Amino acid sequence: MEWIPDERVIIEAWPGYPGGPKPIQRIIWRPVPEAATRIAELRAGNADIIVNVPPDLADDVARASGARLETVPGMRRIFVGIKQGRHPALADRRVRQALNHAFNCEGMMRSLLAGRGRCSANIANVPDQNPKIQPYAYDPARAARLLDEAGWRLNPVTGVRERDGRPLVLTFDCPNGRYIRDKDMCQVIASDLEKVGIRINLQVLDWSVYVRMSARRGAGFHDLYLLGSGPGFECQNDLALVQKDSGSNRSGWANDRYESVWGKLSSEFNVKKRVEMCGQLEQIARDDAALLFIWFQTDFYGVSNRLVWKPRADERIWLGDARLR
Repeated sequence: MEWIPDERVIIEAWPGYPGGPKPIQRIIWRPVPEAATRIAELRAGNADIIVNVPPDLADDVARASGARLETVPGMRRIFVGIKQGRHPALADRRVRQALNHAFNCEGMMRSLLAGRGRCSANIANVPDQNPKIQPYAYDPARAARLLDEAGWRLNPVTGVRERDGRPLVLTFDCPNGRYIRDKDMCQVIASDLEKVGIRINLQVLDWSVYVRMSARRGAGFHDLYLLGSGPGFECQNDLALVQKDSGSNRSGWANDRYESVWGKLSSEFNVKKRVEMCGQLEQIARDDAALLFIWFQTDFYGVSNRLVWKPRADERIWLGDARLR
């Protein structure tokens, strides 16, 4: 085994593995943050698997000589957390709802993701999702009205909303290279929010820095942050993402109605009633705008034709059964 930080990790099959010898004896893992570079490496035959192929480049990979495109509906929620306790505006539900209405999610899906994605306001994964949950409609006029109602009025000189002389300026933390088109997503969201009078200070950071910011329940995050969260494989585990005391809740959002239902869910063993409670929790979180909702990531992989391998929905790259042709 060899590990050179930020360059490569090399692992070799253990001959004493109980399942018997593996078809592939040596694997090299390399971090390549830029999607274009990953695709070039695949085309050149220097990589057998590349992750996070941008959907708008998926057809290019599918047409590449010696390679193919593999897709799988993912289980990772991509969302923007709305941090509580920093800017006072974000404690107001109307402001959080305005953020959701100001964001043109469908437009972003078309422009950045080639239509290969579906906007969602669900938190739970399939099959535990509440089918009645609807994404927030893109409605900048409604977003403006909600901000007005919350007392954040547009300053015609600066173009930034203010209340009691304080401007509505939010710092938005964004990772680069961790999720599909993450930096580009953040830029689109920031642009949409600025159109309704919210000034955004966008901070794009390497994942090695960003992951440290997310520690201790997101202690390092500022007002907004883009993050992905994997599946809990059961609705209560998924919904812990916004539960008051959960370590997964990095925004500090709390809602008394949510906590009341949550407390009952923890001691309910009737499957039908649990499904109903999970649906209630999703609806409460959606209506209170616990997050700025985006989508459940569809995963796109580029794979060399010499490799027999299929991706998993949980993003784990399992190569124990993979083989070379």
